[in-house]
Amino acid sequence: MDEIRNYALFPDDVSGDALWRMHTSGDDLTKKREFDFWVVPKEQHAIDFAVNGLRKGWKVSTSKNDDKNFTWQVGIHVMMLPTYKEVTDFEDELQLLATPSGGHNDGWGCFEA
Repeated sequence: MDEIRNYALFPDDVSGDALWRMHTSGDDLTKKREFDFWVVPKEQHAIDFAVNGLRKGWKVSTSKNDDKNFTWQVGIHVMMLPTYKEVTDFEDELQLLATPSGGHNDGWGCFEA
């Protein structure tokens, strides 16, 4: 029998769906792991965004992006539990940092634990 989705733990949105897929595939969501969050700021703000992340103690990477409006992407790599609250709270924090430069979140991912 298929497990019934608990929408309090796995809300009906992109992050809730991803976490639900992780859960139903057998991933142990009680184990911390490194998450990769991607933010695409405007090119002239990419370095500042990355430096601000380093100041916060986050592991940061940068790379070229194929989007003509957002030619750089910044990766923020942090250890956390794969819970909806931790993921979305961190996404909200990143969006607050990206908004002044016209940037936005561009997804997240992690490996199975």
